[in-house]
Parts: sequence; C-alpha cells; structure tokens
Amino acid sequence: MSSPIADPDAATAASAERGATEIEALREMDLMVPVAGITPQQIPDTYWSKRDAGRLHRASDIMAAKGTTVIAPVEGTVLKVGRNTSGGIVVYTTDIERRFVFYHAHLDRVADGLTDGATLRQGEVIGYVGTTGNAQPNAPHLHFQVMRMPADGRYWEGMPVDVRPFLTKTGKAR
Repeated sequence: MSSPIADPDAATAASAERGATEIEALREMDLMVPVAGITPQQIPDTYWSKRDAGRLHRASDIMAAKGTTVIAPVEGTVLKVGRNTSGGIVVYTTDIERRFVFYHAHLDRVADGLTDGATLRQGEVIGYVGTTGNAQPNAPHLHFQVMRMPADGRYWEGMPVDVRPFLTKTGKAR
C-alpha cells in the first residue's frame, strides 16, 4: 500500500499564509527605532548588502555615536545577554508573544543590571552603541536584525525579516 504524498502546493500556501500573518503581527507592534534619537527615515537600506564570502547582511545598520542609548523596540523579554565573535557584545530580545527575535549587536556595553529573562518595556535601555565584534572601530553602529521565532525555539537561527518598513516610532529612551 502506498503512502499519500503531501501536496507541496498546499504546504507552500500554508507557509506563505503563516508568514503573512506573522508580518501583519510585526506591523501591528508599532515598533520603535532601537537607537535613541534616530527616526525611521534615517535608517539606510543595508538589508541586502553583500558582506564577506558573498553572504547577505539581512539586517539594518543604524549609525550613531559610540555610547548612544540602545533601547527595546517593543515590550518583551530579554532572551540572552552575551558575546560572540562577529557581533561582539550582543543582546537578543523577543516580543511578548515570542513571535519575533530582535538581535542587537556591536554594543559597547549592556545596561547595568540587564539579565536573561528580564521583562522590557518599549524604550527601555538595553545597551549602548559600540564597535565590538567585527565592526569597524571608526564606524560605531547598532547591527539590528529581526527574525521570526523558530518553532524549535532556537532563536538565533530564525528567518530574518527586513524591519525597516515596520519601524514607526523615533527611538526614545524611557
């Protein structure tokens, strides 16, 4: 007896519908630019920029003076405060419903007392713009990446989303 073959068109349609629903949720979040004093219009399009070894950037680089306040773009939770080779000092956060992951990299330092699991309000300070990791020392910026939260919870491996069209508020620290 042969087993039924899944309908690839139905699977693709279901995936597209799920993605559209997630994107609509991102639109409804009323996201704040995660750097104090920066407007949505000031963020350059670096999402599809090519990087070393032909990889695509798939993030936004928000240029600002070293030490400028980095803030939570939306109410949520800190997933991880840490460090890695390419991002330097990093903070991963998520929204309340855990649909999206917000990756903040190249920080100079994190906010005093910020810990894994901390609850965040939109605009709450999470760190400060820097040049750690593989950032150029003369070009301080926040590497800001938004990803869909994977079903398996491996937040660092989520599918990236170009966040620029969804940033509606100028960055303002609480």
